[in-house]
Amino acid sequence: GEVENALLTFDGVIQAVAVAIGGAIHAYVVAMDNVLSENPILTHVANLLPEYMIPSTVTFIEFVPTTVNGKVDFRALPAIVGDSSAKIGTPYRPPGTVLESQLCDIWCRILNRKQVGISDNFFQLGGTSIDAIKVVGLAHEE
Repeated sequence: GEVENALLTFDGVIQAVAVAIGGAIHAYVVAMDNVLSENPILTHVANLLPEYMIPSTVTFIEFVPTTVNGKVDFRALPAIVGDSSAKIGTPYRPPGTVLESQLCDIWCRILNRKQVGISDNFFQLGGTSIDAIKVVGLAHEE
């Protein structure tokens, strides 16, 4: 797909698989040893894809598991562990104003997260366009 193709244009990525889980896109990549973190990959694909298609996480794997038919065995991919916001590479910045606190609280409720900061990216945290509409609706109510 389009996400995999964008990932493959990053120098050092050998194979890529993108999976949609709970409204967020997660990428699995097989990379050469010179690729040390996900941040350069995410920055690269951010220049190629619309924001809603940028993966929330990049998990490095040694090989892409396949079925006997040679197709990707999605069930054999490692589980996405932990809170992906810790992996995105944006340091946590707490809200500093009442409005920022209210918006962060709304994001937490919509995205089912314990904490979001003012520098976090809504779509990288798993938000969808439908979730964005919900955020606007709740912001107007409150």
